[in-house]
Amino acid sequence: MIPEPYKYAFNHLDDDRLWAELKSGSQKAFEYVYQKNVQNLFDYGMHLHADSDLIKDAIQELFIHIWQRRNSLGDVKNIRNYLMVSFRRCVITHLEAHKKWHVPMLEKIRYSVEEVDVSQESRMIANEVFVRQEQDLMTAIEKLPSRQKEIIYLLFFKKFSQKEIAQMMCINLASVYTLTSKAIKNLKKQLK
Repeated sequence: MIPEPYKYAFNHLDDDRLWAELKSGSQKAFEYVYQKNVQNLFDYGMHLHADSDLIKDAIQELFIHIWQRRNSLGDVKNIRNYLMVSFRRCVITHLEAHKKWHVPMLEKIRYSVEEVDVSQESRMIANEVFVRQEQDLMTAIEKLPSRQKEIIYLLFFKKFSQKEIAQMMCINLASVYTLTSKAIKNLKKQLK
């Protein structure tokens, strides 16, 4: 959560101006950028690897790097995308060192059936079917190649646009379309 004084001081600035403030040495601008983005980075990191300590360390490493090198940083048009790309590189460096790549358990989605004329047994059966489908989907996603897992996570769970995903993953838009198509085909095949 963004502390109130920072929210009012910086929420009117566009990313260009906010980044310029950070680069000029404004600790408050730096803290605002951190507070505004840390949860998204953590969520994304937990998709890449299930070790929360490793993810927290990578976030800290990223922001220390930004602060220490703020004078030599280039201009940034979209801070969130810049952070996601930089963070992804940082995490992948750690993962390559450990040779681990995990997809987290899908969060439990509450399944509710309307109470109108539905027996307890029917609700239990519907819930069991839903849980089985969720488990099957998670198992199918787990079997995807790592790049396809990442595409599925960013596109369907984090709701990034395909253009944003291309920037984050440092690939062209056509590759995003191809990876998405292959991932969906693989999932369909596994879920038959």
